[in-house]
Amino acid sequence: MEYNETFTIYPDVGVSSIVVLDEQFRVLLVLEDKPHIQGLWHTPSGRIEEGELPIEAAKRELFEETGLQHLELVFLNSFLARSQSGGLIMRSAFLARIDSKTVIEPVFKHEIAGTKWVTKFEFDAMYHRSEIRMHHTKLFIEEALRFLEHEPKGVSQ
Repeated sequence: MEYNETFTIYPDVGVSSIVVLDEQFRVLLVLEDKPHIQGLWHTPSGRIEEGELPIEAAKRELFEETGLQHLELVFLNSFLARSQSGGLIMRSAFLARIDSKTVIEPVFKHEIAGTKWVTKFEFDAMYHRSEIRMHHTKLFIEEALRFLEHEPKGVSQ
């Protein structure tokens, strides 16, 4: 084992994303309304602010983009990527389960133009039509569904 600190790599940006699934295993997507990503769909997500833990950022972003609060979040995985400028981004993915009748109301309406529930089949079609913001969105959803396949019976909502 190496104890040399020169092998440590720190990401330039941390991001938390939440895969919200309903009882039918549909995924909640948010429609981006920021100029550079306007019209693309994604899971609720955003940057981790200084001093914030990934799960705290996930809860904050979930509230800002969907109005949802006080949900149990399950850590799924972390994904490392490069930004277009070459910086490293660490994306932490979480899972939340809710009832599809739950009211979804974005708080940050200047960032989120809308929301919708989609099946995995519908998501895959949107992905192939380039309507999804990034490849990581697909990885987050696949990770959530894989997690649920191995979840002990009686644990899910």
